[in-house]
Amino acid sequence: MTSEEISEDSDQSEHTNDGKSGTGKKRAATEEKMDDEEKRKNFLERNRQAALKCRQRKKQWLSNLQAKVEYLSTDNEHLQAQTAALRDEIIHLKALLLAHKDCPVAQANGVYGDSINIGGMVQGRPQQQQQQQQQQQQQQQQQQQQQQQQQQMRQQPQPRGSLPPQQHPQSTARMVQDITPNASPSQSQASLRY
Repeated sequence: MTSEEISEDSDQSEHTNDGKSGTGKKRAATEEKMDDEEKRKNFLERNRQAALKCRQRKKQWLSNLQAKVEYLSTDNEHLQAQTAALRDEIIHLKALLLAHKDCPVAQANGVYGDSINIGGMVQGRPQQQQQQQQQQQQQQQQQQQQQQQQQQMRQQPQPRGSLPPQQHPQSTARMVQDITPNASPSQSQASLRY
């Protein structure tokens, strides 16, 4: 090979390299764009799939929860009906006991008419009325005690110039004011104590 051939070959190779490098950059840029677009598409597809799974899990959870609510409500209704039936049976049995309160067998077993309570009624009297009567009796007793105390206090001789014992200043709280020579009015008001 001569030097001219070598130089022609090198010129041709430079031309071909320049052409490749120009198209190579364009290809690399288009490949990057395609890669970015593919990545974006893949990301969006994965996101859609994850959202779909999440929605399906939520639907399943809600349906399970609804089934549990239905089961518990029917169970609750059944238990309420059973409770009502048991209450009726208790009232019936207490009525039977009350009917046999004078029976010697019942008295031997410790059943007395005073101890039988039928549906809020004790021997035909509502419990609420009995409670009200007890409260009234307690209030009357308290009033009588207060009146007796007042009469005793009136009967005791008191020295002149003294207050009755319940109004004596030693038995009640006194106000004490802190007076300092350089205290402003707001400070003296703030220092009031009981």
